[in-house]
Amino acid sequence: MIDQINKLIQINLLLFLYAKHKPVKLQDFKNHDGNPLPGAKMLAEIMQQKELIKNYSEKEFCYELTELGKYIAESGGWLNHVEKLKMVKPFPLSNTNSKAKKTVRKLNKVLIIAGILILLLSCLIVSSI
Repeated sequence: MIDQINKLIQINLLLFLYAKHKPVKLQDFKNHDGNPLPGAKMLAEIMQQKELIKNYSEKEFCYELTELGKYIAESGGWLNHVEKLKMVKPFPLSNTNSKAKKTVRKLNKVLIIAGILILLLSCLIVSSI
C-alpha cells in the first residue's frame, strides 16, 4: 500500500513540475496509467502533510509545489528521496544518553571537589586571621 502511494506521489510530483498550466487542479492528478486519479483529494492531503505541495492562494482544490517539492522533483523524484531516507542511519539516542549521563556525573564530581576545596581554603583563611 505504501509503495503504491509512493509511486502515485512520484507521478504527481513530476506532473506538478512539468505542468503547462499552474496551479494544478485536483482533477489533473493522475494514476499509474495516466488516467484521472479517483482518490486525488486523499493523495493531495498526503502530499501536503509531507510539505510537497500547498494550496494555491484561496482557490480550493488548486495546488502548487512547495520549495521542498520542487527540490525533490528536480533531484531525482520522490522514490529516489525515499531511498535516500532509508539509507540514513538513525542517531543512536540511547548510547548518547548514557554518554551524556556519564559526562554529567563527572562534571558533578568535579564541582563537588571544587566546592570542598573552596570550603577548606576559606576555613584556612579565616583561621589564619
